[in-house]
Amino acid sequence: MKNIIKLILVLFIQNTYAQYPVLTTTSLTGNPTLDSNFLKSGNYAIDTNNERNQYVGLWRYENNEILFELKMEKRDQFLSKVEYQGQLYYWYADVIIFKYKLIKNGTVIYNNLDITIPNENYYSRATKHGNSEYLSGSMFDMTRNVSAVVSIKRLPTSNPDKIYFDLSSGAYSLHNPKEFYNNPPGVKLFNIPTDGIVMIRLY
Repeated sequence: MKNIIKLILVLFIQNTYAQYPVLTTTSLTGNPTLDSNFLKSGNYAIDTNNERNQYVGLWRYENNEILFELKMEKRDQFLSKVEYQGQLYYWYADVIIFKYKLIKNGTVIYNNLDITIPNENYYSRATKHGNSEYLSGSMFDMTRNVSAVVSIKRLPTSNPDKIYFDLSSGAYSLHNPKEFYNNPPGVKLFNIPTDGIVMIRLY
């Protein structure tokens, strides 16, 4: 019975991703700078050591003005694809995707915690390599249409578990014309807290 279930699962995956076949596989426990397959189109980087498990859940940061909740979910064989000079490049990885809720001064600014996210080309995501102490990737501030490099580290505490969430205000990409970010003057580039905050696990 177990073998039949495995066969059905394999056939389902092959059918779902038939247009983008897996050509090579690598382990996320390795070093991507030393393994050239990480850069190849068609590669699937697998979380063989379940490094992502320590991050899964809902995390919260709160101060006098802001309540920021971050939900981290595992996604296996997440598809990324891009077309460059008429050529399609694609790759898979076992990732963490980010959803968030942001409340400022009692007003909900954004909330996609309960939204279903597709398993491809979602830009708020990260991977955890075995040789790194951080979960690293990018996060999209949906209210400002700007993305930035993010790193997340589990802190050596328990009850409650804590993470250090660092959305870099110095490594970002603007997805609107520059004029948008100067109007009105003095408005912060990000609504999401940047440059390092400690968050606690809710579940």
